[in-house]
Order: sequence, then structure tokens, then C-alpha cells
Amino acid sequence: MATIGLIICVLILIGLIYYHVKYKKPFVNYDDNIYEKMTTLRFYFMLIFLILVLIFLHLKKYNLI
Repeated sequence: MATIGLIICVLILIGLIYYHVKYKKPFVNYDDNIYEKMTTLRFYFMLIFLILVLIFLHLKKYNLI
């Protein structure tokens, strides 16, 4: 289960980075107010944190930690 979640989260992150690079959009719009900027940043931090948690679960499953 952790492996499937990890693959999905990494694919979402790669897709978001590809979208921002291809369409030259900034990760956070400068025109947004501070609340919208914080919501966007919170989303990215939650995604990265979820990837780290899933990596930890993955390593624990195979007794690598």
C-alpha cells in the first residue's frame, strides 16, 4: 500500500513540476493575496511531507531502517 501511494505522490509531484516548467507558470502567483499563496505553499509542503512519510513506511516495511 505504501508503495502504491509513493508512486502516485511522486507522479503528481513530477506532473506539477512539468506543468510549471512547460507553461512557465510560477509555483506561486504573485498577484494572489497572502492567503492564496499560503494555501498553495501548504499544498506543496503537504505533498512533499506525504512522500517522505511514505518513503519511511516503505523502508520500515522491508526492514531497511
